[in-house]
Amino acid sequence: MEQCWQHDAAMRPSFTQILQDLDRVIVDAAITDPVGKRFWLEYFPNRDRVPWDAFLNAFYSLLDFYHDTTYIPLEPFPTRDKIQNANEFQLNEYSNRGAEQQNAVLEERSRRMRTHNFEFFIEDTMMLCLKEVLLEDTDDEIVTMAKFGNMLLWFGPMVNNATEPRIILLQTLYDTLSKEYIYLFIYLYIYVEFLNNTLIMFLLNLDGFMVI
Repeated sequence: MEQCWQHDAAMRPSFTQILQDLDRVIVDAAITDPVGKRFWLEYFPNRDRVPWDAFLNAFYSLLDFYHDTTYIPLEPFPTRDKIQNANEFQLNEYSNRGAEQQNAVLEERSRRMRTHNFEFFIEDTMMLCLKEVLLEDTDDEIVTMAKFGNMLLWFGPMVNNATEPRIILLQTLYDTLSKEYIYLFIYLYIYVEFLNNTLIMFLLNLDGFMVI
Protein backbone atom coordinates (compact mmCIF):
# COMPACT_ATOMS: atom_id res chain seq x y z
CA MET A 1 0.00 0.00 0.00
CA GLU A 2 2.84 2.38 0.84
CA GLN A 3 4.29 1.83 -2.63
CA CYS A 4 1.11 3.30 -4.10
CA TRP A 5 1.86 6.58 -2.30
CA GLN A 6 5.06 7.23 -4.25
CA HIS A 7 5.19 10.76 -5.70
CA ASP A 8 6.84 9.39 -8.83
CA ALA A 9 4.18 7.53 -10.80
CA ALA A 10 6.85 5.29 -12.32
CA MET A 11 7.68 4.02 -8.85
CA ARG A 12 4.09 2.96 -8.12
CA PRO A 13 3.12 -0.67 -8.72
CA SER A 14 0.92 -1.55 -11.68
CA PHE A 15 -2.59 -2.86 -11.19
CA THR A 16 -1.32 -6.27 -12.25
CA GLN A 17 1.33 -6.19 -9.53
CA ILE A 18 -1.23 -4.99 -6.98
CA LEU A 19 -3.53 -7.90 -7.82
CA GLN A 20 -0.63 -10.36 -7.55
CA ASP A 21 0.36 -8.93 -4.16
CA LEU A 22 -3.22 -9.07 -2.90
CA ASP A 23 -3.51 -12.66 -4.07
CA ARG A 24 -0.35 -13.52 -2.16
CA VAL A 25 -1.71 -11.85 0.98
CA ILE A 26 -4.95 -13.83 0.72
CA VAL A 27 -3.09 -17.11 0.24
CA ASP A 28 -0.76 -16.28 3.15
CA ALA A 29 -3.80 -15.84 5.39
CA ALA A 30 -5.60 -18.98 4.22
CA ILE A 31 -2.69 -21.45 3.94
CA THR A 32 0.06 -21.57 6.54
CA ASP A 33 1.86 -24.70 5.28
CA PRO A 34 4.82 -23.41 3.19
CA VAL A 35 4.63 -26.14 0.54
CA GLY A 36 0.85 -25.88 0.36
CA LYS A 37 1.15 -22.13 -0.01
CA ARG A 38 3.61 -22.37 -2.92
CA PHE A 39 1.49 -25.11 -4.47
CA TRP A 40 -1.65 -22.96 -4.54
CA LEU A 41 0.15 -19.82 -5.75
CA GLU A 42 1.85 -21.69 -8.57
CA TYR A 43 -1.06 -23.71 -9.88
CA PHE A 44 -4.08 -21.57 -8.99
CA PRO A 45 -3.07 -17.88 -8.98
CA ASN A 46 -5.90 -15.40 -8.45
CA ARG A 47 -8.35 -18.22 -7.68
CA ASP A 48 -9.94 -19.22 -4.39
CA ARG A 49 -11.78 -22.29 -5.70
CA VAL A 50 -10.95 -24.88 -8.36
CA PRO A 51 -12.60 -28.04 -9.74
CA TRP A 52 -11.46 -31.30 -8.16
CA ASP A 53 -10.09 -32.61 -11.47
CA ALA A 54 -7.86 -29.54 -11.86
CA PHE A 55 -6.68 -29.85 -8.26
CA LEU A 56 -5.96 -33.56 -8.73
CA ASN A 57 -3.85 -32.98 -11.85
CA ALA A 58 -1.87 -30.29 -10.04
CA PHE A 59 -1.39 -32.59 -7.05
CA TYR A 60 -0.06 -35.31 -9.34
CA SER A 61 2.48 -32.79 -10.66
CA LEU A 62 3.52 -32.00 -7.10
CA LEU A 63 4.00 -35.70 -6.37
CA ASP A 64 6.13 -35.97 -9.48
CA PHE A 65 8.22 -33.00 -8.34
CA TYR A 66 9.02 -34.84 -5.12
CA HIS A 67 9.84 -38.00 -7.07
CA ASP A 68 6.88 -39.95 -5.71
CA THR A 69 6.40 -42.73 -8.26
CA THR A 70 3.29 -44.13 -6.59
CA TYR A 71 0.90 -42.22 -8.83
CA ILE A 72 2.88 -42.11 -12.05
CA PRO A 73 0.36 -42.50 -14.91
CA LEU A 74 0.47 -45.52 -17.13
CA GLU A 75 2.76 -45.44 -20.13
CA PRO A 76 1.13 -44.76 -23.55
CA PHE A 77 0.83 -48.44 -24.48
CA PRO A 78 1.23 -50.60 -21.38
CA THR A 79 1.33 -54.37 -21.48
CA ARG A 80 -1.61 -56.46 -20.30
CA ASP A 81 0.26 -57.30 -17.10
CA LYS A 82 0.69 -53.62 -16.28
CA ILE A 83 -2.99 -52.95 -16.90
CA GLN A 84 -3.95 -55.80 -14.60
CA ASN A 85 -1.68 -54.39 -11.89
CA ALA A 86 -2.91 -50.82 -12.29
CA ASN A 87 -4.80 -49.16 -9.49
CA GLU A 88 -8.10 -47.36 -10.09
CA PHE A 89 -6.58 -43.92 -10.48
CA GLN A 90 -4.18 -45.22 -13.12
CA LEU A 91 -7.02 -46.92 -14.96
CA ASN A 92 -9.02 -43.70 -14.97
CA GLU A 93 -6.05 -41.79 -16.35
CA TYR A 94 -5.51 -44.38 -19.05
CA SER A 95 -9.18 -44.49 -20.08
CA ASN A 96 -9.12 -40.76 -20.86
CA ARG A 97 -6.68 -41.23 -23.74
CA GLY A 98 -9.10 -42.38 -26.40
CA ALA A 99 -11.41 -45.16 -27.54
CA GLU A 100 -8.73 -47.84 -27.74
CA GLN A 101 -7.54 -47.15 -24.22
CA GLN A 102 -11.12 -47.03 -22.93
CA ASN A 103 -11.78 -50.48 -24.37
CA ALA A 104 -8.68 -51.89 -22.71
CA VAL A 105 -9.81 -50.50 -19.35
CA LEU A 106 -13.34 -51.82 -19.82
CA GLU A 107 -11.97 -55.28 -20.57
CA GLU A 108 -9.81 -55.16 -17.43
CA ARG A 109 -12.70 -54.06 -15.25
CA SER A 110 -14.89 -56.79 -16.74
CA ARG A 111 -12.17 -59.31 -15.96
CA ARG A 112 -12.07 -58.15 -12.34
CA MET A 113 -15.85 -58.41 -12.12
CA ARG A 114 -15.87 -61.96 -13.52
CA THR A 115 -13.08 -63.17 -11.30
CA HIS A 116 -14.16 -61.11 -8.28
CA ASN A 117 -10.63 -59.83 -8.25
CA PHE A 118 -11.15 -56.54 -6.45
CA GLU A 119 -7.63 -55.97 -5.25
CA PHE A 120 -7.06 -53.50 -2.45
CA PHE A 121 -4.91 -50.65 -3.64
CA ILE A 122 -3.89 -48.52 -0.70
CA GLU A 123 -2.98 -45.71 -3.11
CA ASP A 124 -6.62 -45.42 -4.18
CA THR A 125 -7.76 -45.28 -0.57
CA MET A 126 -5.25 -42.56 0.29
CA MET A 127 -6.37 -40.38 -2.61
CA LEU A 128 -10.00 -41.05 -1.72
CA CYS A 129 -9.29 -39.80 1.82
CA LEU A 130 -7.88 -36.60 0.35
CA LYS A 131 -10.93 -36.15 -1.85
CA GLU A 132 -13.43 -36.80 0.91
CA VAL A 133 -11.79 -34.33 3.29
CA LEU A 134 -11.52 -31.57 0.68
CA LEU A 135 -15.00 -32.06 -0.78
CA GLU A 136 -16.86 -32.52 2.51
CA ASP A 137 -20.32 -30.91 2.43
CA THR A 138 -20.00 -30.04 -1.27
CA ASP A 139 -22.00 -31.39 -4.18
CA ASP A 140 -20.16 -29.68 -7.03
CA GLU A 141 -16.69 -31.21 -6.48
CA ILE A 142 -15.02 -27.85 -5.89
CA VAL A 143 -11.88 -27.46 -3.79
CA THR A 144 -11.68 -24.13 -1.97
CA MET A 145 -8.55 -22.40 -0.78
CA ALA A 146 -9.98 -22.15 2.72
CA LYS A 147 -10.78 -25.87 2.94
CA PHE A 148 -7.33 -26.76 1.60
CA GLY A 149 -5.68 -24.52 4.19
CA ASN A 150 -7.78 -25.94 7.03
CA MET A 151 -7.00 -29.49 5.95
CA LEU A 152 -3.27 -28.75 6.14
CA LEU A 153 -3.74 -27.33 9.64
CA TRP A 154 -5.32 -30.61 10.73
CA PHE A 155 -3.27 -33.14 8.76
CA GLY A 156 -0.14 -31.27 7.66
CA PRO A 157 2.60 -30.80 6.91
CA MET A 158 2.51 -31.70 3.25
CA VAL A 159 6.22 -32.56 3.14
CA ASN A 160 8.55 -33.98 5.80
CA ASN A 161 11.83 -32.39 6.82
CA ALA A 162 14.06 -35.29 5.85
CA THR A 163 17.26 -34.97 3.84
CA GLU A 164 15.30 -36.17 0.84
CA PRO A 165 11.87 -34.57 1.42
CA ARG A 166 8.76 -36.38 0.31
CA ILE A 167 5.04 -35.81 0.55
CA ILE A 168 3.62 -37.35 3.71
CA LEU A 169 0.16 -35.76 3.65
CA LEU A 170 -1.58 -38.73 2.04
CA GLN A 171 -0.11 -41.19 4.52
CA THR A 172 -1.08 -38.95 7.44
CA LEU A 173 -4.64 -38.67 6.14
CA TYR A 174 -4.89 -42.43 5.72
CA ASP A 175 -3.38 -43.23 9.13
CA THR A 176 -5.61 -40.74 10.93
CA LEU A 177 -8.89 -41.62 9.22
CA SER A 178 -8.18 -45.34 9.71
CA LYS A 179 -8.28 -44.96 13.49
CA GLU A 180 -11.53 -46.01 15.10
CA TYR A 181 -11.48 -43.15 17.61
CA ILE A 182 -11.67 -40.53 14.87
CA TYR A 183 -15.30 -41.43 14.27
CA LEU A 184 -16.06 -40.85 17.95
CA PHE A 185 -14.86 -37.28 17.60
CA ILE A 186 -16.91 -36.86 14.43
CA TYR A 187 -20.07 -38.14 16.13
CA LEU A 188 -19.44 -35.89 19.15
CA TYR A 189 -19.00 -32.90 16.86
CA ILE A 190 -22.24 -33.67 15.02
CA TYR A 191 -24.06 -34.16 18.33
CA VAL A 192 -22.80 -30.84 19.73
CA GLU A 193 -23.83 -29.05 16.52
CA PHE A 194 -27.27 -30.65 16.80
CA LEU A 195 -27.65 -29.51 20.42
CA ASN A 196 -26.56 -25.96 19.54
CA ASN A 197 -29.04 -25.75 16.65
CA THR A 198 -31.81 -27.20 18.81
CA LEU A 199 -31.13 -24.63 21.56
CA ILE A 200 -31.19 -21.77 19.08
CA MET A 201 -34.49 -22.94 17.59
CA PHE A 202 -35.93 -23.28 21.10
CA LEU A 203 -34.97 -19.71 22.00
CA LEU A 204 -36.34 -18.38 18.73
CA ASN A 205 -39.71 -19.95 19.52
CA LEU A 206 -39.93 -18.35 22.95
CA ASP A 207 -41.85 -15.08 23.10
CA GLY A 208 -39.86 -12.19 24.48
CA PHE A 209 -36.42 -13.70 23.82
CA MET A 210 -33.84 -12.04 21.63
CA VAL A 211 -31.13 -14.24 20.20
CA ILE A 212 -27.85 -12.46 19.56
